[in-house]
Amino acid sequence: MYIKPEGKSGYSIYPDKDDLNRFFTTLKQSLDNIDKVRGELAKKYYALAESKPELKVDLFHTSDERIDLNRIQRVAVFKTKNGAILCAPTIDNQKPQPRSVTPQQWQRMWLAEDRNSFKQHLAATLFADLLNKSQSQEQTSSEKQEEEVEAKVGRKEEIKPEQPKEEVEEQEEVSRGMHR
Repeated sequence: MYIKPEGKSGYSIYPDKDDLNRFFTTLKQSLDNIDKVRGELAKKYYALAESKPELKVDLFHTSDERIDLNRIQRVAVFKTKNGAILCAPTIDNQKPQPRSVTPQQWQRMWLAEDRNSFKQHLAATLFADLLNKSQSQEQTSSEKQEEEVEAKVGRKEEIKPEQPKEEVEEQEEVSRGMHR
């Protein structure tokens, strides 16, 4: 259930099964009473959410904190001619194949106060595998670079110091004189 009090930001809360049944039963039987039931449920869950803020659910943002949203430059969410809803982001200046968006996600996008932020979080959710995969590749490559640096440092300690420059020049002159 989405609740948006006047002058405050909106939030969602999961209603009890009994309240859902009551709402849909009223909706099927009598449209005259639906506004009354909707108002009662809104007041009930508003009071409940105010007393227990942990019941509020954020439907508009991704919960995976490991994902770097800055890697997502642009997101387009659109309906195709055949009615499919797709999300097409630009991630690290690349455009992966668009992925399907559910009708619920589409509706939430239109309810979101900051639509661009919602689209970015939606893309993060839909493309989490790509974002996590490339993050792990970046970590692996940085770990490899660190190992290479450590290996080079270890090799430098084993290598004998270079000969002075003068001796190298003398050897070159000697070798030049032997060639005819």
